[in-house]
Amino acid sequence: MKEFYPWSKAVYDETIKKYMNGSFSVLDIQLSGKCNFNCVYCDSPDRNIKAQTDFIHLENLVREDKGKYDWMFVCGLGEPLYNENKVALLQLLALCKEMGIKCSIFTNGSNMDELILNYVREGVLYPIIKVDTFSQKLAQELYGSRNAYKTLQVMEELFSISEGINDAVCHVAASIVPTTKNLEEIPYIVKKCIEHNAFPLIGQLEYAGNAIGAYEDLLLTREQLIELKEQVDSLIGMDYSVPICPAVISGIHVASNGYVTVDRKSGLSCSWFWLETPDVENVCNVNQIKSFCEAEQKIKEYRKKSIDQLLALKKDIQEYPFGGCGGNVKDLFDDYMNIQSKIIV
Repeated sequence: MKEFYPWSKAVYDETIKKYMNGSFSVLDIQLSGKCNFNCVYCDSPDRNIKAQTDFIHLENLVREDKGKYDWMFVCGLGEPLYNENKVALLQLLALCKEMGIKCSIFTNGSNMDELILNYVREGVLYPIIKVDTFSQKLAQELYGSRNAYKTLQVMEELFSISEGINDAVCHVAASIVPTTKNLEEIPYIVKKCIEHNAFPLIGQLEYAGNAIGAYEDLLLTREQLIELKEQVDSLIGMDYSVPICPAVISGIHVASNGYVTVDRKSGLSCSWFWLETPDVENVCNVNQIKSFCEAEQKIKEYRKKSIDQLLALKKDIQEYPFGGCGGNVKDLFDDYMNIQSKIIV
């Protein structure tokens, strides 16, 4: 199975090498919670939050650090292809193209136009697109009838682009959330990913925020997930696991409220690997800093004081059949602790 380029071992190893020498090489940017969709899987309490990041200032910070950042991830909140989010995204994509930075977004794809698709063709943009079904009927139920057809069209278009790129890695990943509604369809989706050079990124239903108590009929049992993993292992011919997202360890996370945040439990730069409501600490406001070096220092200080807490936390970490967003939590923490024991600065 080919790797998804942004989460490939080569990219991860390079970002870790730079991190161990004291430098973060990934920016992890949230836009806003604004979205025209009401997907059944998303009941975020932050759905209507407005982005408070000064994107002109952020752009200037990136320009001052020319050559420092290899990747920009836009994920974690809201749909990046709608409303003011799309304006900000296009600004960031133009910046990435100019500065030689590669970008990845998490999207339902329903408002993806030729301008965005060209960034994929040019090797600037590597999208993670929600591919929970190829059934028109089920898509209407999950995404809403107004946008289901366009979403399915974009999935097919992205798969076509990815299939035509004969690299050693995948340019598109399919974010697949197994539930009681699409469980039987997952093997078909995985097969289609393999055929079209797209990476199947399978994760458990995020049971968090306002969604708690709302979607019991969608949740799969641990036994069902284990059985599904065995099917997926058989299809891809190896033991399937969600790779570690480099932004978790090597990224500076800029939240939609303009703050650089860390996960309060671990000190890591992304908290969405927990299948529960994130708990974050604001370390500085990106609108007020003169350099991302200030943010780096704050993150390092928080991580240093949270190591003992993380060691205690590891004892109670639950192993998930597929893993949370950003990689299996146990594997991620094992790797992080090993890295911290060898870190140079």
